[in-house]
Amino acid sequence: MQGMHEIHLDGASIPTDVRAELDSILASEEFRGSQRCQAFLRHIVEAFYAGTADSLKERTLGIALFGRSPDYDTGADAIVRVTALETRRRLARYHHAAHPMRPVVITLTPGTYVPSIDQRSVELPPAAQPAELSRPVWRMPLRLVFAAVGLCLVMAVALAAWAFVHARSSVVESFWKPVRSAKKTILCTSKPNAYAISPPSAVSGDSNLALRVQDMLSHIGQPTRMAITSDLSESDLREAPAVLIGSSGTNLWTAKLTNSFRFRYAIVDGRPVIRDQQDATRFWEVSERPDATHAALDYAVITRLVHSQYGPGVIAIAGSSSLSTHTSGLALMSRDSLAAMLRDAPDNWPQKNLQIVICYRHTQSRDFAPEVLAAVYW
Repeated sequence: MQGMHEIHLDGASIPTDVRAELDSILASEEFRGSQRCQAFLRHIVEAFYAGTADSLKERTLGIALFGRSPDYDTGADAIVRVTALETRRRLARYHHAAHPMRPVVITLTPGTYVPSIDQRSVELPPAAQPAELSRPVWRMPLRLVFAAVGLCLVMAVALAAWAFVHARSSVVESFWKPVRSAKKTILCTSKPNAYAISPPSAVSGDSNLALRVQDMLSHIGQPTRMAITSDLSESDLREAPAVLIGSSGTNLWTAKLTNSFRFRYAIVDGRPVIRDQQDATRFWEVSERPDATHAALDYAVITRLVHSQYGPGVIAIAGSSSLSTHTSGLALMSRDSLAAMLRDAPDNWPQKNLQIVICYRHTQSRDFAPEVLAAVYW
């Protein structure tokens, strides 16, 4: 197919029931119209069982599936992110129509390219021992036996599915709870190319992250609407919760809602920094070229307000560059990354406001795990 590299890994290790479900998905009405999504889903499932799930990163997928060069700019070329988003949406439509009792469920969690494969099996209760022949025994009609066993199976599968989903998503859903509402959550980004310098950058603002957040919230039933800073007024933020994407230097509302808190962007001795407002000697200097995707160090300030000065909750994702904003947003939608960030948080953090300062180290060859530099809960 045009633009795709058909790559088939060794599928021998894929369990028979998983292979059957994958084939069913790829042949479904939801996937028949997109060869690109078919190839993407097949590749990540085969890689999962081939033991190469660690290779399911944006850059390696771009090289393997789409023929991109090893040094291609993932910030400017969103082919992998767009394909994963479309695959996730098609999977959601497939699951909505599929039989709820099927033995295998394949999903793709927002923020990762590693599939989640739930092989559900339920053991039948051991057969009853034969009754003594000399003793009269009341026997339940066979149809009632089947009905009772079927009901037990349905309840067991439903409970197992609930426990599985709850364990995976509870920390993510708890973090995003302040922006859950009957009203549409506002996803507010900086203007397009807000991070561009001269010559203009290829990075187009934070719209990619906004789409990922929109997709994640839609999966948990939260309606959203997109806006840029100039679209909004204070009355909008009094009516609905908001996710603010972009630093205080690029997103007006990030500055208005978060600059009174402990950690904020500022200028110290003519240099851009993230400053601890309770300790004037404590600050972290950010790059003078905030759109450089291979800066040695990159930072982000995450602010989560259960209730803002306008009323509804707010989550602000403020990177010192478009790259750190995007990376931080993805981490907030990943159970493992978010749990690592909140490792030292108090047990009742879901009921508290918080600010976290994160440092990212980038090199030409790899990105290192984020490091939490400071955090405050109140």
